[in-house]
Amino acid sequence: MELLVPLAAFFGSCLLIALLAWWSGAWRSVLSGVIEDADPQQDSEFLLRSANSDWIENHEFWETSEIEEIAL
Repeated sequence: MELLVPLAAFFGSCLLIALLAWWSGAWRSVLSGVIEDADPQQDSEFLLRSANSDWIENHEFWETSEIEEIAL
């Protein structure tokens, strides 16, 4: 009986943390690599990365070139 209150508080706080993580969408980032059957056309992060991939590659190239020029 003495352990009932601390155990209830522990499990209650674990449940609260899990609910807040689920509500904030944190579990989506944790499970995103696990879900194999996810449709990439519905994933907004995937669409954003694929739309900006050319810009990111060019930006990284020019940034690297500028650093090399400064080093010379």
